[in-house]
Amino acid sequence: MSREPDTGVPDPQGDPIDADPIDGGSIDADPVDGGPVDGGPVDGGPGDGGRGAERRRADAHEASRLVSFGLRPRLVPARDPDYRDLVRRYLREAEFAALTQAIAAGLGLVVLDVSERAGLVPAGADDSAFAVRIGDYARRAGGEHRAADRLLHALAQLAVAALAYPRPADLADASYVGRVSVHGVDAFVRE
Repeated sequence: MSREPDTGVPDPQGDPIDADPIDGGSIDADPVDGGPVDGGPVDGGPGDGGRGAERRRADAHEASRLVSFGLRPRLVPARDPDYRDLVRRYLREAEFAALTQAIAAGLGLVVLDVSERAGLVPAGADDSAFAVRIGDYARRAGGEHRAADRLLHALAQLAVAALAYPRPADLADASYVGRVSVHGVDAFVRE
């Protein structure tokens, strides 16, 4: 799919159309020194050998991997050296960060935060396949008990929020992490 250079005319979504969606129109600029990529000609020129395109594909692959790592809530950068390196690259390189956010947006995700401690923290946009709605959450409940099951699901979510939400004493403790267990939520809901 080719796109026309930015002419100031918005695309159907209202955004200006860039020559290259990956780097905002700067097809041949090297992020390190601003010159041509690898000191060679513009992408596709004689003697280029496709190095610029290969580099952009590799960057897109790495940015996609970072989004993939972020979708695994139990995985943290401290436990995976590839994840850690990608998070550091995101924090260090503005172009890589923008590419990662564009890939996430294309998947219907919003990047809430990226840190070396937590990694990439994504959330589903309202119209995303990753969005969780209470109607979808309890959809498998059938028949006459459906309304009661939805109510129980809502109560369980409120209980999780209430148990994990920090209390004033917890805010003074820098090491506090709100943790809940199935048994704790069950006991809280039954009270």
